[in-house]
Amino acid sequence: MSFLTDVTAIIGGVAQGFTHNILAVIIAVLIGFWMYLKWGKPKPVNMAELMFKKEWEATTEQLRMLKPKMLALCPYPQSTEELKSAIGQIKYDLIGKVIGVNVVGVRTSVKDVVKLAKNFNETELKEFTEKNAAYIQSDKFWVVLAIERRIGGRFLFPKVTKSLLYLKPSQIIDFNSKDDVIRVRGFGLTPQGQYLLLNDEKINLNLNQLVLDQENIMGIETVTSSYSKLGEIVEYASGLDSGHTKRLVEGGLRVQETPTSTEVKT
Repeated sequence: MSFLTDVTAIIGGVAQGFTHNILAVIIAVLIGFWMYLKWGKPKPVNMAELMFKKEWEATTEQLRMLKPKMLALCPYPQSTEELKSAIGQIKYDLIGKVIGVNVVGVRTSVKDVVKLAKNFNETELKEFTEKNAAYIQSDKFWVVLAIERRIGGRFLFPKVTKSLLYLKPSQIIDFNSKDDVIRVRGFGLTPQGQYLLLNDEKINLNLNQLVLDQENIMGIETVTSSYSKLGEIVEYASGLDSGHTKRLVEGGLRVQETPTSTEVKT
């Protein structure tokens, strides 16, 4: 009788403990499920996000500025030369803080973009090329600014966004100013994913050019990462299977040219 009483008491104690700690059990299960989703379940590769991360690191770590500069935008439609001559008389809008600068080559030329967009024939394309020869010749580089901007948030918890601003050298008014301000010319900013462009009279051309450039880079990144992953799989399989490794070695020896002897038989 005492045995049944003890068993009943134990079961009752376990049930009572489980009831009292049901909230803790639920919290533990939810934490475990969250950890599985965050680290246990493989995530799909976002090539656009991976590309941005690589470009951000290249601009802020390898080419980081010793001292951040403020980025100022001039919204007036004068030429760069006119703005330089009146640099102290114009009001600028502060955009954000520049922490890194990079220069990258343009992959898709203005000529190619216009040819795709306008569907020119050979005569029209030749006329366009001759008319815009100076612009096409100078259109070789993007200047990339890694900027941090505070958008919203509280005083102690500001919301800071990270963006890569692509602009052409002709849009830069003053870079090495004494007041640590980089002044650029444009009518505003155009978001392109995590990238930004300066609006000007050629915004549509620049936008198409940047899209094609990023698509080109994404294709190369995808192919390179695929070959890299394939190499890792082959290397891993070779390490696990000693017979496979032996066959690879023997195959490599078989493809070598058999040495010929110079000995003369008599």
